[in-house]
Amino acid sequence: MLVPGLLQTEQYARAVLRAEPGATEEKVEEALKARLRRQSIYGRPNPPMVQFVMDEGILYRPVGGEAVMYQQLTHLLTMMDHPNITIQVVPLSVGVNCGLMGGFAIAHVPRSPDTAYLSAPKCGTPSLTAQKRANSTSNVTQSPWRHVGGFLLLDQMSCLLRHKLSA
Repeated sequence: MLVPGLLQTEQYARAVLRAEPGATEEKVEEALKARLRRQSIYGRPNPPMVQFVMDEGILYRPVGGEAVMYQQLTHLLTMMDHPNITIQVVPLSVGVNCGLMGGFAIAHVPRSPDTAYLSAPKCGTPSLTAQKRANSTSNVTQSPWRHVGGFLLLDQMSCLLRHKLSA
């Protein structure tokens, strides 16, 4: 489990990409440029609303060493201030949850069912299509992932990151 690519700093991403078996510096730098280019979506005139859910263990895994992690955690705090970005952390105390299967994205498209895209380092699979719940007053899309509870609230997450940075 890692910080999602769209939230990774350059050094954190480089460390992640170098860990890929058989990775050459040329391939690492090529993949790094592509990853950082994707992050430009936040600078668009109308950036997308994005929500990230991360396992708390990610905050303790020293990817790239202490200096890289300090920079990465500081970056997460900065990104939390972006009006279109929500970052939530599932505490370790929750135990096993569906997010441990790997990264996923849920696409919300008007007048279409939600679709979850499960991703892995080398491939991704469009997977779960949410069911619409019909009722007399609205047609609300229910995602199968929404039941994951126990997230840290924004203030708690901010405190956790600041505590981790000061350690």
